[in-house]
Amino acid sequence: MIKVVYDHDRKMTWAIRLVLQGQSYGRADSCVHRGDTPLVEFFDTRFEFSDLGQFVSRYHADTLLAAPEGAFCLDDGIPDWNLSAGTMGRVRKWVANKLRLLTHPQVSADEALEV
Repeated sequence: MIKVVYDHDRKMTWAIRLVLQGQSYGRADSCVHRGDTPLVEFFDTRFEFSDLGQFVSRYHADTLLAAPEGAFCLDDGIPDWNLSAGTMGRVRKWVANKLRLLTHPQVSADEALEV
């Protein structure tokens, strides 16, 4: 599952990918995710290193959702690779909605948006 998010504060577009158990990920999809907790990957779309852009960082979904609200630093060595608080809030909401739909398939898309 992929979501494209525009960070208005940083004027950057990000590709966010949710990797589920059994799905391929990593460089040239050379790894298979075997863990129970989905992964969330961040790609800088300005650079065409892959179909999604340049890989920046990867987190377990539960770690990302448990992080304090506000801006989020993906790489402290590159100032552009930080998400504004508003963008991070949208990412968290998207991840939470997708996880809720996966764990409760009887939940409608409208109900999931209430999260």
